[in-house]
Amino acid sequence: MTKVSQITVNEILSGISKAVYDVYGSTLSIYKEKQEYIELPGICIYCINYEQDMGRNDRFTNTFNVIINYFPEDNSIISNNRAVMFYEAQKIMNAIQYINLPAYQRDNDGNFVETILQSRAQEVNVEEQEDHMQISATYVVRTRKHTETIKMNNLDLDVTNK
Repeated sequence: MTKVSQITVNEILSGISKAVYDVYGSTLSIYKEKQEYIELPGICIYCINYEQDMGRNDRFTNTFNVIINYFPEDNSIISNNRAVMFYEAQKIMNAIQYINLPAYQRDNDGNFVETILQSRAQEVNVEEQEDHMQISATYVVRTRKHTETIKMNNLDLDVTNK
């Protein structure tokens, strides 16, 4: 079976959101874009860069650079209790280490079947900011462009000279 998929930024952000939600549940507000105001405690997840490099045979390497900002309920935790902040950052990093993305495979009959593609976070870093913790991660997803072949009917042509 051949894995075929076109991964979008929104699918990456949804995969990260689901992974964080699986750890925190509804105790944490999760936003899939940069926000001016968020409900605390909360997380903003957004993509700062997306690149797609074309390889051979319609194969692509998609690189997503993502920022995850964790805002605690109490901003004084950042300066007063760094151990708590880094504990929370470690929980988030563990949650986002592998995310599930939608993908499609061809079965033996040539039909597409939806499946799950797991992507691993690379180059994960944590930075302490004034009022939040910033976690950056890179996801590299290799995909293959699928073009549906259209079968043509046989054409009978009479090519005799008249």
